[in-house]
Amino acid sequence: MGPPGRKAASRAPGPVGELRLLAAFRREQADPDSFYDLLARDSVALVARHARLDGSRVVDVGGDAGYFADAFRERGAQCLLVEPDPAGPYTRGTPGPMSVIGDGYWLPLGDASVDVCFSCNVLEHVRDPAGLIDEMIRVTRPGGLVYLSYTVKNVYGETMFPLSVGQVLSLVRQRADVAVVEARPRYYPRCCRFLIFLPGLRELLTWNLLLILRRRA
Repeated sequence: MGPPGRKAASRAPGPVGELRLLAAFRREQADPDSFYDLLARDSVALVARHARLDGSRVVDVGGDAGYFADAFRERGAQCLLVEPDPAGPYTRGTPGPMSVIGDGYWLPLGDASVDVCFSCNVLEHVRDPAGLIDEMIRVTRPGGLVYLSYTVKNVYGETMFPLSVGQVLSLVRQRADVAVVEARPRYYPRCCRFLIFLPGLRELLTWNLLLILRRRA
């Protein structure tokens, strides 16, 4: 049983599918619990394709109300939630275990200390995305995964900073310490992954991005 006041995460093991996510995304404002439960289940299942989660060490960077951390814990992971907004973890009641107030630029973790460093819909809210990516890679062990996804759906200049698909791809491709495992639009079918390789058009057509990186030795 989960902590009081929190809705238990689904135990379904597989991804829910991009088309179902896109349909749920359109109802996010009206029914955020259903959307984020679904998104968390799908995201954790995508990570599980590339890493063993049972017994693994995970950090959820900027996880707010804890949907993703709960989903990781349901899969047997030890998940630390790091959220800069003190009110965020209380959105759904009592925060889950291992929830701390902290800054994604200075994670309270040692070098190479986690198996998975996860962040969803955070990168577009920070002034220095390269700095956040640096810190996420720092705490990830060699062979571990870094998961990044973001959706540009907020009010430009008020609740987010400018961030293009090409900018993020360039940041990770120029690094020698990570390899790209997956790179594709987050809410599109997998067959649409070619869109991110079309400079110019990708900025018009892919308003969302998913990256899974593996830390090199």
